[in-house]
Amino acid sequence: MLFGYNDLGQLDTLTTWRNGQPVVTKWEMDPVSGLLTHKYRDWSIGAQNPAESREYYPGGQLKSRQLARLASGGQRLATSYSYTGSGDLAGVSFN
Repeated sequence: MLFGYNDLGQLDTLTTWRNGQPVVTKWEMDPVSGLLTHKYRDWSIGAQNPAESREYYPGGQLKSRQLARLASGGQRLATSYSYTGSGDLAGVSFN
């Protein structure tokens, strides 16, 4: 395995090998908050669509997560999160 890091020292690439070919997983972070925004699999073969996308509330709490896998209705699998006024996790919903 090969590990790559961004200028902030955060892991941003992981290279493994499948059948002798490199497979790169890439993570994109928000440049201001440092929070994960996208994860790409098979980056080395030109993956354009993220395997996972994340959104956050202004306070940095996870708001939603979408996966590349499709639900039965043809939409990306999604998870949404809600929090109490004090910041505790209050609910999780799935499509």
